[in-house]
Amino acid sequence: MAAAAVALVLVGGILALQLVLMSTLGDLRSENDAMAESLQLQRAVVYMAAAPGTSVATLKGQATKPDAYGMFMRSATGRNGYLMAANMTPLSGDQVYKAWLIDSSGTTEGTGTFDVDPTGWAVLQVRPKSDGDMLHYSAFAVSVEGPSTVNATKPSTDPVLLGALQ
Repeated sequence: MAAAAVALVLVGGILALQLVLMSTLGDLRSENDAMAESLQLQRAVVYMAAAPGTSVATLKGQATKPDAYGMFMRSATGRNGYLMAANMTPLSGDQVYKAWLIDSSGTTEGTGTFDVDPTGWAVLQVRPKSDGDMLHYSAFAVSVEGPSTVNATKPSTDPVLLGALQ
């Protein structure tokens, strides 16, 4: 009887350990997938940086985030771009950062939303929605938007990052 009780305890312990290991394995797979996605995005940024005709705009932190900085790379065709932002404050609640292309008349086009990691870093692939290229835009900006303004056609707050496009 004692041997059976010990065996039952051991089997129970082994099953519990197996459940913990399976959960850990699932977490590691998710983390690996996220790292693979991040690596793929970083690789695309490096490829664009090396491509002939890529233009780069420096983005400077504005009054609400003066220590923030970034850059926007735009392909020679203007059909693809990448925003890299650094030293940004992680936002709380349901606020997000939103990227904007701005033309010389001040008309804006939202190009995507993003969050930053705990270190304040983010990369966002940018593609124009309206006419197929970004060559006619003269500025790039990032604002903070909430749930009621995230789908707006113009920023609801002053930019936290801003830079001129060439």
